[in-house]
Amino acid sequence: MTTFRVSTADVAEFAAASGDVNPLHVDVAYATKTNFGGPVVHGALVVLHTLGALPEGRLEPAIRRITARFHGAVVPGRDYDVVDGPGAETPLRLRVEDHGHRLADVTVETDPGRWARRHRSRGSDAPRPRSGGWRS
Repeated sequence: MTTFRVSTADVAEFAAASGDVNPLHVDVAYATKTNFGGPVVHGALVVLHTLGALPEGRLEPAIRRITARFHGAVVPGRDYDVVDGPGAETPLRLRVEDHGHRLADVTVETDPGRWARRHRSRGSDAPRPRSGGWRS
């Protein structure tokens, strides 16, 4: 199990970068009047922090799909646990918890052979940029 924390600065930077400036995320006065009682972290940012909390090497580089289901709100400034499923299961199933209370389920579907097939022919394990930028 690992943990992550999302700061209010993280939320503000994500809002600016993504263009999602919904007041539920960025306006304290507005969000305080909602049932949540304050700002809520963007769902996509929760998923990114969840994946970022995984130990190195736990996530296959060839991701096909990520899905998330939220059961509660993640708020800035608190520590959250990421509970990893047992073993090297595919798809990878993760839970975000707050003191044992499940807030989100994140499922990551991968194609483990895809990475090897694409990079074996290049003679390298590392991705290389192509003209026009990075591509997966």
